[in-house]
Amino acid sequence: MTTHARGDARGVDARQAVSHSSWMREAKAKTMRFGMNAFDPSASMPYALTPEELLGCWADSLGHSVSVYSTDAFEVRLTAKLSQPGRPDVFLRVRPIPGGGWSCGNAVLDPVWSSTSQLHWLAADGRISVWMRTLAGTDGSYTGGGWEA
Repeated sequence: MTTHARGDARGVDARQAVSHSSWMREAKAKTMRFGMNAFDPSASMPYALTPEELLGCWADSLGHSVSVYSTDAFEVRLTAKLSQPGRPDVFLRVRPIPGGGWSCGNAVLDPVWSSTSQLHWLAADGRISVWMRTLAGTDGSYTGGGWEA
């Protein structure tokens, strides 16, 4: 197989081939450099998620079932319950960050990569946890019919 200066045999530019670990280092560096408070919600953040959009059922990249619910009817007090068979449940506070954004445990929500169907949490040590919304609706009932939680 011949490798060319601009790419390999598949035509992939060598400069575009970034390893996962270097991508994580870059994501951590950007988070540490800019922080959530440095984002201007009207310009830099494509969309700020509301508390209601965080509520509901999620599955994370570590195999947990995640349920986000409110513990107070009058204030924004969100809790994330992480469950995994054979392990005790973990409860984390989900808190708004002054200036916009969210924190959960020791991680902050990445406003660029996150959406109403996928949340990307960045920890200070560089770890990333991705939460995908499941088929259960925000009220705990399956929107396709057949069962209720």
